Amino acid sequence: MTPTASFASSTKRGRQSVADPLASRRRERERLLDLARAYAEGLRARLDLVGVVVVGSVARGEADEWSDLDLVIIADTARPFLDRYLDFTGIYDVWPRLDLIIYTPGEFARMRAEGRAFIEHVEAEGVVVHEAPAES
Repeated sequence: MTPTASFASSTKRGRQSVADPLASRRRERERLLDLARAYAEGLRARLDLVGVVVVGSVARGEADEWSDLDLVIIADTARPFLDRYLDFTGIYDVWPRLDLIIYTPGEFARMRAEGRAFIEHVEAEGVVVHEAPAES
């Protein structure tokens, strides 16, 4: 090994360096975030979409091949909470392993005002992939 070679970059034939899985994980995170962005863009055409936030292992950069995609969606809807997923069934074609949590803007604002821990977590650690322009 030369004095300038690092442990992470020096491997025996057929072995991955430490950097390879990390780079792979970063690429997978960006791929999933891009999928979520593209899906949000498609939703804008048919729904009054306020925001889409990726949370969980994808947002933290810890996703692996077994991870699901966790999305918090804020949209105006008249559907009852447990029926809201029906407006978003097309996303299962984009990524079959996902969890959707869908709030109206009023619900999200109320829970924020109440200091709900989950909403604080979404705002602190989530990755916003869509946000409607502020009304002027």
